Amino acid sequence: MHTTIVFDLDGTISDPIVGISRSINHALERFGDAPVDPSVVRPHIGPPLDDAFRAITGTDDPVRIAAYVAAYRERYADLGYAESTLYPGVRDALTALAASAVPLAVCTSKRVDFAERILEMYGLRS
Repeated sequence: MHTTIVFDLDGTISDPIVGISRSINHALERFGDAPVDPSVVRPHIGPPLDDAFRAITGTDDPVRIAAYVAAYRERYADLGYAESTLYPGVRDALTALAASAVPLAVCTSKRVDFAERILEMYGLRS
């Protein structure tokens, strides 16, 4: 018997590629870098943004990385979080699991405020 079932948000409940890649490209373009294809971004979803920008840009400059992250979060907070897509069948699966009285939880490396907004947007917060 399970006491709690924990789900990852990005890649399990929702596909965040559109919002994350557009927000990364927003940050890159703000500082004169060329935008990248979502296929370049996808492997970097999950690890910290600092790591993603280091890998994508090839820079280790902490000031530059912090600026990329700030520009990313600016767009993500306004638009990017809402550009994720709920995977087919997820709502039904979570509803069925919730009806079984097993506590459900979400674990994510995403900031809590963003995770809560996404879950609320899909009516999955409870």
